[in-house]
Amino acid sequence: MKKNGANENSKKSIFGSTNRSNYQENEVQMKRQNCWEVMKCGREPGGKNVEQLSVCPAALANQYDGINKGTLGGRICWVVTGTLCEGEVHGTYAKKLITCLNCKFLKQVNEDEGRFFVLRPKAPQTKKDE
Repeated sequence: MKKNGANENSKKSIFGSTNRSNYQENEVQMKRQNCWEVMKCGREPGGKNVEQLSVCPAALANQYDGINKGTLGGRICWVVTGTLCEGEVHGTYAKKLITCLNCKFLKQVNEDEGRFFVLRPKAPQTKKDE
């Protein structure tokens, strides 16, 4: 039965339609940006600062591809050694963690991913010699 123009499958809330198919469409349309796209460091391949600072390790092929729905290490840059933070190249995860926890990009990724956010990925599994 229709009530105020709404049907049973598509209810309205203050956030808009709660129809599941609309949510899935919005999720697909939402582009997850990588750190170099947000922070504009110019260290992505072909970027303006590559000659001076080299290509950022987060923008190179690595084991972090796909984490937090990013490309390469682009949405988990805080664990990649040698990324550009606050205008200078930073070292290891342990040395830069405090700076990164205050970073607007890390906070945005955390918000985007919600309960699926990865702060530190598990160590890669290795085969033991038999």
